[in-house]
Amino acid sequence: MAWPQYTNHVLRSGRSDARASLMERAQQAERFYVRNNTYTGAMGAGLTSAEGRYAISFAVTSSGGGFTLTATPTGGQARDTRCNRMVINHQGQKTARTATDEDSSAVCW
Repeated sequence: MAWPQYTNHVLRSGRSDARASLMERAQQAERFYVRNNTYTGAMGAGLTSAEGRYAISFAVTSSGGGFTLTATPTGGQARDTRCNRMVINHQGQKTARTATDEDSSAVCW
């Protein structure tokens, strides 16, 4: 009976890796924007979170005036179907989706 509770605790605590990494990358993108007046080129490909629990993707709007950062769990963290995708955009809006595409923003953030 204790094992599922422990597993859920580990997955919940792993979400802090995504939150911290998304916030840090968003700050980097904003600094790039201040210097270059565009988000294009702010991030490279193949980004991972600090602890390696999430793959981070960076997408720029077609005009270069906005971005979306998405954290998708990898490895053991991929069992976290409740917070399957965590997202932050250039306006600071934070959202999250479950594996079945339901809104889980309040739980994940």
